[in-house]
Amino acid sequence: MSVDDPERHRGAGHRHDPEQSLFIGEQEASPGFVSGKILTGMWHVTLSLHTIVTESCRYTLQIHQEEE
Repeated sequence: MSVDDPERHRGAGHRHDPEQSLFIGEQEASPGFVSGKILTGMWHVTLSLHTIVTESCRYTLQIHQEEE
């Protein structure tokens, strides 16, 4: 997974776990990602699927923002 905010690339993480919980915050971020101000605007998430060894592949992407 690769993440870009409206101004820059925020990082990428290539994990093998079937379920993942990654975060980007103002003070901290998951390994491979850059923390910093959470900008308003269009963010882009790219999922790269290198190997699929089953007849189907399903995923769910959930994005949460904590209110201040």
